[in-house]
Amino acid sequence: MTTMHDLALRTAGALGITDDAAHAALETYRDQIEALEGRTIDPDDISDDDAGFLTDAVRAAQRSGDLGARETAALEEAAADFARASDDLETARQVRDAAILTAARAGVRPKDIIEITGLSRARLDQIRRA
Repeated sequence: MTTMHDLALRTAGALGITDDAAHAALETYRDQIEALEGRTIDPDDISDDDAGFLTDAVRAAQRSGDLGARETAALEEAAADFARASDDLETARQVRDAAILTAARAGVRPKDIIEITGLSRARLDQIRRA
């Protein structure tokens, strides 16, 4: 017999996931067993058979990519946000560099361009040579 806490710690260690992720997955599968079989599994007194089944279910979920669905969705959203921000940054850099060239060609002193943009003299020279 084991507890849900101890089972989560063992499962986390065996699968290389956080204790919280293991606990959440184990709870999900415990709830499913209880609903399917119409019985209650005491989280403070889990039989060896139930513990083995629960651990195997989490292991199978990890292998199939079903573990961490919320985290996967959050990662996909963050990656998309990052890609959009990177595109926006590149566009803003191009607009800034064009404004620098226009200002330099209009006679604005390099010192003033550097003060306004915060760029180094070396970077300003690179932009002007491009």
